[in-house]
Amino acid sequence: MKTYRDLVIVILLLCCWNHLAWSGDAPITAQSIKLVNTHGLSSQPDPLWLESDESYGVAFITFAVPADFGDNLNSLDLVLQSDDRDDAQSNDGFSVVTAGHLLARIDQVQRNQAIRMSLDPNGLGSGESVDLILVPNGPDGVALRPQAHLEAHHGTSTSLKSGLVAEYRFNGNYQDSSGSAFHGIPSGPCEMAEDRFGRADSALRMNGDESARVVVKHCDALNLDHLTLSAWICGDSPKLWARILHKYNHRQNLGYALIFCHTEGTLALDAFAQDDQRLWIASQAKLQHQWQHLVVTYDGQRLCCYIDGKLDKSTDIQCHLKCTDEDLVIGNGYDGNHYFPWKGLIDDVRIYNRALDAGEVEALYNETPPSQGKVPLRDLRNVDRL
Repeated sequence: MKTYRDLVIVILLLCCWNHLAWSGDAPITAQSIKLVNTHGLSSQPDPLWLESDESYGVAFITFAVPADFGDNLNSLDLVLQSDDRDDAQSNDGFSVVTAGHLLARIDQVQRNQAIRMSLDPNGLGSGESVDLILVPNGPDGVALRPQAHLEAHHGTSTSLKSGLVAEYRFNGNYQDSSGSAFHGIPSGPCEMAEDRFGRADSALRMNGDESARVVVKHCDALNLDHLTLSAWICGDSPKLWARILHKYNHRQNLGYALIFCHTEGTLALDAFAQDDQRLWIASQAKLQHQWQHLVVTYDGQRLCCYIDGKLDKSTDIQCHLKCTDEDLVIGNGYDGNHYFPWKGLIDDVRIYNRALDAGEVEALYNETPPSQGKVPLRDLRNVDRL
């Protein structure tokens, strides 16, 4: 019996070792790195100069990967190094693309900088190789050392899709991209604007008009007990109690809302529990006239507010949230007497029926944009000759 038990233990250890060996994911070194200029000449210079003047260069990097590389892939980082010379730094930076899909972007590069870029795995496709293109964002060139490797992380960690009830990316429309089909209906002067990645028509702009809102018809799935509410926002001097999200009835003490607390200049969750207890948490960070990531989570015992991926404030409170049949409204809210319109930008709104943990919130903050078909590449002059 002991021998059998020991054999089982050995087998389990071997299985765990194999899993850890693959989950550990040893870095994958680039198989080839080449620079191609406007004259169609290919070279392997040291360093790699990416610039958009007459000697414009685009770097092509190829990685040979295992056949099961894309299986259960949680995250993927490209690791590079800028050169150690004064003119290696760049105020424009560069982008990483493949087959016209934008995978990552960095806008400033310092000399002798270790560069780690989180790539969007969805745009890689499948095959025996991963082919990446490095493209300068503007005329201020950058010099990189001719070295690169991929760090892939595989495993079964909880996906950011788990528990996702609704998702509004505002990529030219008001659709729910979570798969739940809780689509938004715009009303009043709602507009599409540039998002935090510089992509046109990929964020919601609200001008503070009382008639402007995006309405999602009531569904019981949007009545939450445990929750995560997440949104990217950029304020433009919104007025008192302006709403980011509103599924809320103040008169009857029902529902939840993400609001701008104008008295303090902060961001807050206002919600009600079944015993009419009020859940309130306001950030310590102030609303800025620039993109900020706001996340509020509640797991039935602890209420947390995160700003830009980091815990800003938390409080302990135990209760059950009180449901409402009010519609969900993005960018406005009505309390029976007044409208509270948002003024500024809203993007990437997500609603979960569970509380994300700190690591998941940070991962959400660090997400790169998903592939949205072909993405125009900047400054690809004379690309037909490459």
